[in-house]
Amino acid sequence: MEMMGNYGRLQVNISPALSWVVCMEAVVLAGFLLMGWSHLLKAFHDHPIETPLLLIGLVSGLWYQMAGSEELEFDSQHLVIRKNRPWWRQTHEYPLDTCTALEVRDDRSKDRDRFRMLAAGRHVSFGRDLNAQQAYDLLDELEKAMPGASYRLLKKDDPFTRNFTLLNLG
Repeated sequence: MEMMGNYGRLQVNISPALSWVVCMEAVVLAGFLLMGWSHLLKAFHDHPIETPLLLIGLVSGLWYQMAGSEELEFDSQHLVIRKNRPWWRQTHEYPLDTCTALEVRDDRSKDRDRFRMLAAGRHVSFGRDLNAQQAYDLLDELEKAMPGASYRLLKKDDPFTRNFTLLNLG
């Protein structure tokens, strides 16, 4: 993870982490290539459906893990999330004043994205390849670069607090 921040702006580049699954896929793919054409053609002949599916799965899994990255850009007006995957680049832009309830998700969640927030009433998740320490480091840098915006992002919409404020009971 690379962070570049100055007052009013924070840019974060998240590169995929090398995992044991990627290493295993690389070893299996290398094994297929080292077998040579004669054994590979025999495997295609003996298992005409399973072998191509296995090779396609291995190559696409490696490509997805090795070539993907995620960019986050916070400024005083917007949050821009770019997910760079091969042949599939997604860019989402959210006005910062509609973003609330930013939270760090733990390792037990089903989704691998580390952050989750509400943007215009919709749940948005990002930060797939971050560990917990990197996520908290990002929040610290966000607090330094944009103190007001980080307060708004982390604030949860609590109906009780809002009602007490409206009635001047607090």
